[in-house]
Amino acid sequence: MIVTFFGSPGAGKGTQAELAAEAFGLYYFSTGEYFRREIREDTLLGREIRGIIEGGNFIADHLVNRVVFGVMDGLPDVLLDGYPRNVPQALSLDAFLDGQGRRMDLAVFLDVPEAEASERLAGRRQCVACGARASMKDETCVACGAELVQRSDDDPAVVHRRFLEYHRETRPLEEHYQDRLVMVDGLGTVEQVHRRVLKAMESWR
Repeated sequence: MIVTFFGSPGAGKGTQAELAAEAFGLYYFSTGEYFRREIREDTLLGREIRGIIEGGNFIADHLVNRVVFGVMDGLPDVLLDGYPRNVPQALSLDAFLDGQGRRMDLAVFLDVPEAEASERLAGRRQCVACGARASMKDETCVACGAELVQRSDDDPAVVHRRFLEYHRETRPLEEHYQDRLVMVDGLGTVEQVHRRVLKAMESWR
């Protein structure tokens, strides 16, 4: 089973995608987390893309495609978080999967009003050491005790650009995946949204 999660910045994709992957036994892969880890570890790729991500911009499609296809090659069950982010990436993914006799089975869209999503982003924090997600109420990382900081791509000016890019680049995926798209209400507690996601995915299993 191959599934993708998408939605606006702050929709809760990462949290819900991880929970869903665990529930259905799918390999979870987040492009955002992958590239942020490369930056934290100061790899050659991380140094190349640091300014791109911190400016709220997107990494070139060909580079993202290469990373994702390398991860997916040989894996039968994958849940993609944040990929594809636009129709050209979706078409490239379709071609890659078609070459293996496979296809995208399901696209899950987390629907959250922009005002709510922006508020969530303003309160989001991340561990400088291990990358764990946290909120403003946490003083230090519950996983390792390190400092928590606001992600550079959650700065208000950057968030505004991210939403503009989202409406222009990502929303058209709804039409691309219309024959295998499920819309899930992303408002409520993590557990409430998780139950909706499981119910939606189970009907497509």
